[in-house]
Amino acid sequence: MTVPSETNRSGPYNGNGVTTAFDYEFRIVDESYLRAIKADAAGVETVLTLTADYAVTGVRAPEGGQVVLTVALPTGQTLTLLPHVPFTQEIDLENQGAYYAETVETGLDLAVMRDQQLQEQINRAVTIPASEDPAQLDGLVHDILRLADSADEIDTVAGIEDDVTTVAGIAAEVVAAGPAATAAAASAVTAWEWAQKDEDVAVNDGVHAPGFSAFNWMRKALGYAASASASAIAAAASAASINLPPVSADTFLQAKPDASGYLTKTAAQVRDILGSPFINSFARTPAADGVTNDVAALVALEATAEEVIRLKNASYFIGTNYTPTKTLRFSSGTKFLVANGVTVDFNLAEPEIHAPKKQRFYLTGTGAIAGLQKSYAGWFAGDNLNTATNSLTLLQKWADSVTIGGELKATLGYYTTDGSAYIECTKGQQVSSDKGASNAKLVFSGTATRGFRFSSQLYGSVKQVRFERQTPNIAPTVGDCILFDSGSQARGVVDQISTDGCYVGVHAVSGWVTSSRQTSTDTRYSAFFIDGTNEIHLAPGCVFAANSSWITMTGITGTFQSGETVTFSGGSGTIFKDASNNYKGVFTATVPTVSQVLTGSTSGATGTLATKVNGHTNGGIRIYGRCHAGVYDGTEVSGGDYPLLIDALSTSNADRSLFHVFNGCLFDSAMITAAAVFKAVGTKFFGCWFSSFLTATGLYLADAVHTVVEGCQWTYVGGRCILVDTGSKDTQISGGLMADINASNTANLPAIQFVSGTTGKVRDVTIGTNLGYGPNNPTRGVQIDAGANGITLDNIDASLCTTPIVDNGTGTIIRNCAGAKTNNQGAGVVNSAASSAVINHGLGFTPAVTDIRITPTTSLATSTLTGFWVSAATATTFTVTVNAAASANWFFGWEARIKNA
Repeated sequence: MTVPSETNRSGPYNGNGVTTAFDYEFRIVDESYLRAIKADAAGVETVLTLTADYAVTGVRAPEGGQVVLTVALPTGQTLTLLPHVPFTQEIDLENQGAYYAETVETGLDLAVMRDQQLQEQINRAVTIPASEDPAQLDGLVHDILRLADSADEIDTVAGIEDDVTTVAGIAAEVVAAGPAATAAAASAVTAWEWAQKDEDVAVNDGVHAPGFSAFNWMRKALGYAASASASAIAAAASAASINLPPVSADTFLQAKPDASGYLTKTAAQVRDILGSPFINSFARTPAADGVTNDVAALVALEATAEEVIRLKNASYFIGTNYTPTKTLRFSSGTKFLVANGVTVDFNLAEPEIHAPKKQRFYLTGTGAIAGLQKSYAGWFAGDNLNTATNSLTLLQKWADSVTIGGELKATLGYYTTDGSAYIECTKGQQVSSDKGASNAKLVFSGTATRGFRFSSQLYGSVKQVRFERQTPNIAPTVGDCILFDSGSQARGVVDQISTDGCYVGVHAVSGWVTSSRQTSTDTRYSAFFIDGTNEIHLAPGCVFAANSSWITMTGITGTFQSGETVTFSGGSGTIFKDASNNYKGVFTATVPTVSQVLTGSTSGATGTLATKVNGHTNGGIRIYGRCHAGVYDGTEVSGGDYPLLIDALSTSNADRSLFHVFNGCLFDSAMITAAAVFKAVGTKFFGCWFSSFLTATGLYLADAVHTVVEGCQWTYVGGRCILVDTGSKDTQISGGLMADINASNTANLPAIQFVSGTTGKVRDVTIGTNLGYGPNNPTRGVQIDAGANGITLDNIDASLCTTPIVDNGTGTIIRNCAGAKTNNQGAGVVNSAASSAVINHGLGFTPAVTDIRITPTTSLATSTLTGFWVSAATATTFTVTVNAAASANWFFGWEARIKNA
């Protein structure tokens, strides 16, 4: 595994007296490697005990899991979840011992987890700016300790703040009293003078400058602070011993490095000193009561913040349009309640929001979020995560929240949509899962499967998202999971998406689209539908399977069991049902027809088949209209009516599809045709596999021009391997194997058939091999119907077929075809007294009499003959006739060669 996330804490979560389960969003490898800390309303923290106080789920999961308390967290208390990895290293690698990559990787993961644990602690520490001298830390610590020791005195002074302010106003006089008292101590007499002289009576001892006694100044002080308590006077005397700078509004004091006094510091300077580039709005906060419009207060905070404003666990009501200019750091419980018609535009400053599954934005009416570079579905619909609640409107708000080309992150779990409309992506959004392949799901609650729709000329993509249905046993009726619609001219990308039981998987109407590692099961219409668009690419790893059918039954008696075998006249299959008794069936080699009775082999239940809808009704891969230059690599398409279907509006060159190339693809288990190509030019199959059930054809061509089929294999084919039908010209079939064919055991069924009006070439193909994959009934190899013109057969081995080649075409050329001899020779004799001889020519075809040459080996005269000729050529013999009864045996040689062979 890896440690892909930098998240190193979760919470604090607020208790409500009900909730017991709380998410943690960092990876742990042991349940003891997590610390749960509960804090009461006074801030007193208690470390909870594993098992006794809580349990842990999701151990080793990359996305984390949950802490489940044994007792609900009370209202007014909070819960914080932190990693707690021990600082030990217990991996012992022996010299030349076995190397276990997973063991080493676990050690590296633990090291990163410890780093994250330390980083979390550092984040809570007070630091100085990087440019400051670390030596100042000693002075800072000294000052902090001194303030702590004076906490009681500070509290006392705070209680008489007004009196202290008055005293501070005569600070100069108070400061002067100190030196006067010190000088008085030098002499008892002088001290008495300076201490006791009456108010306003000067003292002059001849040594010091004339002045007034301490009694005088005491009286003055009492006059200014008559209400000051004895504690306040003591505090004032203590303050008088500190060398204070002049008082300045909204400032702080910092001790000088030499401890000789204090310096005045502004709020900004204090932030720099503490190394904290944000304003904590916990203390200076908007109302955040979910009712009062907080926009003005937030804007005011931005005026004093340098980088980041930290928001508290509260609901901020956004009642007017708001464009933050500073980064807003959301706490675990921060929420924005956005009013109808109001937009919060983050275009100038991206927010810091963690916990992607938590809902952060509550949008009323047309309220909107905009300007995000990256947006998580959970921020908009997190309250609906993993529920059946229709989240279509909220997901549209999510899609609209990003800038052009912004990232839409689908969070772990699923959101439900009724599929009544698409999630419109008009900004070239990049949709992907937050936690890896197909862990994020879009679930359709009904039979409509509309997902994401891209309709602009901007690049768009969907990666690692799964599309499912709540009721997969009911046939879908409409909707594309991913639609690149008209106008989306930039390239769209689909990667590692999966669809299950939907109507259409990916639909490309215009633009250039690439799909890789797409998995689509039981798609009704088409898994990959190309509709009048250009430059399509299916990359290796795509699998489209539709091996089950949606069925309904009437007259049901008993209760069918899901997964049991059902039998019917002529075959069997498997039936599946859901809790609402909706049925699907898997039927392969044999398929029931409507009105047949199905009988459960385990339950004994019976029912009459009323309807049956197969998957891939319009092609697992469907190419329609004038689509140019598609490349399809390593794709497996199986089941349904048509694994591949290419079609167009007409045979006009303005409508035909052009140049689609299939490399190493598998077209398997078809009910009608494994691959059907209509009205297309330049379709090419290289190294592909074709298979079909019932009497279905492997590859069907109609009005297809210059189709190339090279190095392909047909195995377990119910009907013809290739049918070159009306209007198809210049079909090129070379290399390949046709084995286990004619599984339906249809009489005189050819493996390859050219009908009237078609042209083409077949070479280097083997027909009729038995591989044991399925029934093998090779009756005819190649059949050329009347009206087919100029067909060339070269180096074909159809020797295992009952009839290797049937040629009724015009201008057929047949060369070197095993099992279909095109030339032969031998010797014959017209016996004495006879006038003809019948010769078995041994050819695979009926020769014309002009294809037979006779060479006499004895003179006609010796047999009193004057002439001979050839007649009555059939599929097996021809006749050599002489002009009269031979007087003696007449010998000759013969050679029969099919014209053009």
